[in-house]
Amino acid sequence: KVLDKLRAIIKRNKAASAYNLILQLNPIITGWCNHHKHVRCGPAFERIDTALFHCLWQWAKRRHPNKSRKWIAEKYFGTVKNRRWRFFGETQKAKGEPVTRNWLALATQTHYEQYTKVRSDSNPYDPADAEYFKEREAKKNEVRKLRKGKNKSDDTDTETTACPPSIHKPELTTAAS
Repeated sequence: KVLDKLRAIIKRNKAASAYNLILQLNPIITGWCNHHKHVRCGPAFERIDTALFHCLWQWAKRRHPNKSRKWIAEKYFGTVKNRRWRFFGETQKAKGEPVTRNWLALATQTHYEQYTKVRSDSNPYDPADAEYFKEREAKKNEVRKLRKGKNKSDDTDTETTACPPSIHKPELTTAAS
């Protein structure tokens, strides 16, 4: 279903710039991938990327029927790190300003995250369970840091929690009665 939606967007935007086309495709790709990242979907993500490449190649060939394949590849596809054939679009806000590139999101860059179930007897609104939720969030942040290539000792990130801030600050939970 997501592929049908992406193909429909590409077909509807035959005359749109590559930059604007990517602005429409990226939220759908990232949203779908984030929804499915808790399930091992590597082959499905690869199929999405491959099908999108073929659709976008056809889109580019249709826009420039008299240009060579090499010209189309240089205009719309580039290399980021080790990944070649990444679709991009360029735009310039005003004359004299630098050109900005917008890269198409890749489904295969979404990493699998194992969903950790919440303990059945815990409640995020109970101050007694605040320590459990702090530990749970710390483990999640540690995995994210390792995935991004950061050192464990680099604790410059701000604390993020899945719970309302009043849960982790006892002075806010105690109200004068």
